[in-house]
Amino acid sequence: MNNNISKSTEASAFLSMLQNKSSGVSVADLDEALASLVRAVTLNGAQGSLTYKIKIAPNSHRGVKISDEVSVKEPSPKQGDCFFFASESGQLSVNDPMQLQIPFKDPVAERDAGAAAGENKPRDLAA
Repeated sequence: MNNNISKSTEASAFLSMLQNKSSGVSVADLDEALASLVRAVTLNGAQGSLTYKIKIAPNSHRGVKISDEVSVKEPSPKQGDCFFFASESGQLSVNDPMQLQIPFKDPVAERDAGAAAGENKPRDLAA
């Protein structure tokens, strides 16, 4: 780094490049990527990263060509574990194939179905 350039000039050169690169598209891209990353980190409770990569290549005797890239690594939602039973043929099931199945009757559903059909009308307590 050139020691003849002041710190404020260095900072303003970088900011100026960001503002002028593709008419400020880089700044808008970075801003959008940052907001998206913050939402993902907050939602998932895990860390992520934002990388801004600048490539500078000679373009002529005194000019340079600048290309940039914004990349975001958002955290993935945590997936829970699930327990499965494996059959002898390799099929998976959440129900134990060796466990007997007991038929279940839902008395509330039966009552509601009967009431819809006109059975079991509620008694009038005032009578």
